[in-house]
This record gives sequence, structure tokens and C-alpha cells, in this order.
Amino acid sequence: MVENAQLPRKILLVDDDPAVAEALDNMLRKHQIQVVRAIDFDSATYLFNQQIFEVCVIELEFGPLPGLGVVQKFRAHTHPDRRLAGMVIAAGNQKKHTDEALGAELGDIEFISKPFTDVKMLSVLARALLQKRSVAEYDAVRTLSYDAMKKGDFDAAVGHVKANVAKIGKKGMPLLLGLYEEAKKWPEALQIVDVMLEKKPDDIAAINAKSRILLHLGKAHEARELIEKADKLAPKNLDRIQAMASMYLKLDQPDASVAKMKELITLSPDQPDLKFDMIQSLEDAGYVQHAIGLCRETTLPAEVVRFYNNNGVIHSKTAEHTRAVHQYEAALKFYPTYKENYRIYFNLAIAEANQKTPENMQRARAALLKCLALAPEFDKAKSLLMTIEKALGSAA
Repeated sequence: MVENAQLPRKILLVDDDPAVAEALDNMLRKHQIQVVRAIDFDSATYLFNQQIFEVCVIELEFGPLPGLGVVQKFRAHTHPDRRLAGMVIAAGNQKKHTDEALGAELGDIEFISKPFTDVKMLSVLARALLQKRSVAEYDAVRTLSYDAMKKGDFDAAVGHVKANVAKIGKKGMPLLLGLYEEAKKWPEALQIVDVMLEKKPDDIAAINAKSRILLHLGKAHEARELIEKADKLAPKNLDRIQAMASMYLKLDQPDASVAKMKELITLSPDQPDLKFDMIQSLEDAGYVQHAIGLCRETTLPAEVVRFYNNNGVIHSKTAEHTRAVHQYEAALKFYPTYKENYRIYFNLAIAEANQKTPENMQRARAALLKCLALAPEFDKAKSLLMTIEKALGSAA
């Protein structure tokens, strides 16, 4: 029997099955382990942000984000006491080889099969708690190493890792690799990753890293082959999906990039505005029609109005009227005939009028006419139009 000192005192259960929650609660209460249950992604995120959990037990097929996706989101938390929680993935017969591969790539994840038994669950929780402590030691070494990097002392950063190899074990090489990448020492980083792959050719994290390095070395074709191999072996790695979307843009393959962007949007229910960053990246790369297509496939007209209108108002409040105009105009190309665009046209008119030149006033007038064509009874627009026309008449 596992000693109580080796067990967590409180765990977060992320599972929408009440029967699982009740059985686990009954099982663990006897061992003075509190089970806090989240039945959906929003409540899981809220609870994780509000409380400190030593271990999280997450259903593999949880929705709308799979369990391994939840792990990645939790580990991205800025608070170390939260992101370093021990992670357990609970799976029935639906576990695939790709799930195991992604779990191995992410590292420090315990898998447990359903149905649970006392012995099996207590053993897994004990291992997860032990891993949490091990990960905390690694995180401390990593933090101090990267602090040295921020101060520009690369040698001190590398020296700190080497001095703590006994403590962090097999994680030492990946940490060194990360430091060389951070320092943009690409040839040296390539040597390190090749050593890692000689020892373990199926190391997906190392394959992924080699792809990043080759891309920086201008070997785009080789980089693409490797990252696609890693993605096939262990799909749904959020960082990799984002890297692939960017890589495909650099390779002038916008269709492939958009496909990855859609995948990332689906796997990021906690980031509703992420799609706008992707839309902008497509525009910045010159793929305006792809940006419009992505927007229309993933975003409702009301979301477009809200996002760009809010951004424009923020810029207007700080007297950045040109930037505000850019935001308002950006919204209009996605759903040009949407009736609620009258709000955009009205704020666009204000931003133009605040610049006070005759040309801006003319553009403000044109925007107000479009606003009133969509909302003929909008009194504020009527009043502003009268003011602007009077000003233009006086200037003439």
C-alpha cells in the first residue's frame, strides 16, 4: 500500500462523466485525498487558475479539447506552482499509439486505463507526485539558466546546466539544446540534436527541434520533411502546429498554412481572438484572399465587428487616430455588407474627423453616409454628419 506521505492531498479531475467522478471521490476519500471536479473546459481552466493542485487527472477524450491538449494549456501557465502539477491521463480502450507518442514527447505524463482500481490509481498518483517534484527541480535549473541568458551570459547559462546534470538527468541535453537555440547558435545546436537522435532515433521532440534548426539554417525542404514526420507520429502538439503554420507561409504554401491554422483554432477554445492573429499573419504575408477565407470559415460577422471595433476604440482613446482608422478599415473587407458595420463606419468617421484635415473630413463624411445607409435612424451619425458638412462648407 502506498504511504499517505507519497500521495497528493488534492487533485483536479477533468472529466464530464459523473459516474467516474463519484467512484474516484469515494475511492480517494478513504486516503484523505480531496477530488475537485471540472465537467467542462471552462470550469477546468477556472479551477486550475484559482487553486493549486498537486496532480491533475484528465480524461483523454475530454471535449472540446482533448486531454493532452489540456495538459499543454495547463503547462503554459505563468505560475510555476500551477504549471508544474503532476499530470495523469485517464483513458479507456480508445487510447491510440499517437496519443502515447504525444504523451512521451510532452514528457512527465502518467497514463492510467479505465476502470480504476484503488491499487492502480494510488500507484499512478504517487508516481505523478514524484514526477511533479522532479519537474520542479528541472524547472529551477531551467529558470536560472535562462535568467543568465537574459543577462547575456551564455557561458554561465550552459555552465549551470552542466553543473546540475546529476539532478536533471536525461533532461540536460534538451535544456542545453534550448539554450543554443535561444542564442541562435544554429550549427552547434544541430550537433547537439544529432547526438540526441543517434542515441534515440525516434525521439519526436528531437526530430521537432532539428526541423526548427534546419529551417533557421535555410534548409527548408529538410525541415519540412522532419516536422511533418513528427506531426504524423504525434499529432496535436500545439507548439508544433503553430510552427508549421508559420513555416508553410515562409515556403509560400498558404493552403497548408491555413489548414494548420484551422487545426490550432479548434484546439484553442480558451483563445477566441487567436484567429485574428492568424488572419493578420496571412495578410502580412500577402495572402489577403486566404485571410478573408479563413475569417469567413472561423469567425462570425459580429465577432469581426467586436474585435476590430474594440481595437480601434483603444487606439482612438490614446489619440492614435491613424492606427484606429486602420483597424476599422480592416474589419470591412471580411463582411462588407454586414448590417452591423454601421458601428464600424461611425467610429471610422470619428477617427478621420479627429485628424481635422480637409481630406480626413471628406473621408469622415463618406464613412457616415455608408453608416446611415445601413442604419438610417442612427441619430448620432446624423448629428455628426451635419457637423462635418458644416465644417466642410466653412472650409470651402
